Amino acid sequence: MATVVTRQYVAGELSQLIAELGTAAQAEETDVARELRGLRRQAETRPLDSLGAVAARALAAGDELCWLSLSRGDAAGFQWQAGIVGRLYEFGVCAGLVYEE
Repeated sequence: MATVVTRQYVAGELSQLIAELGTAAQAEETDVARELRGLRRQAETRPLDSLGAVAARALAAGDELCWLSLSRGDAAGFQWQAGIVGRLYEFGVCAGLVYEE
């Protein structure tokens, strides 16, 4: 039973963080926003052992989103997005989904 709860927690938290990043991406309908919607569905439906790849792709999408904000001169958007990406990275490391670099 503990494994099921842990899997549900990891999937739920990953999904929530991706959703927050998706909210930050909704200002424009970009490829990044569409990718994040797909990644959220994957976080909720994929087996635990594949969530590392989902987290890594979400981090890459978040990085791209931050660069888009910077290229538009949107410092506030960048700050908001970078904060979410930071929390996503920390969660991924703590959950064993991604490794510290």
